[in-house]
Amino acid sequence: MKKKQIYQKEQTILSTHETKILIATKYFGDVIKTARKVKNITRKKLADNLGISRRKMLQYENGNQIIPKHILFKLFSNGI
Repeated sequence: MKKKQIYQKEQTILSTHETKILIATKYFGDVIKTARKVKNITRKKLADNLGISRRKMLQYENGNQIIPKHILFKLFSNGI
């Protein structure tokens, strides 16, 4: 295989992987937002419980930011 073909194949794999991450990030954001609303918790209150800013919480809910593992653990332990 030529170098150019290998590079293109690697780029395709990388793009597919990145796409899956973005889809998962958006999905988790939607789940968090829905659960928060069902439990009548404000974004600010949830953010305070997690030790993050309201703006960061908004980024997670909108799928604009990848949610770190430690935040996911806190969310799950809070019942979200």
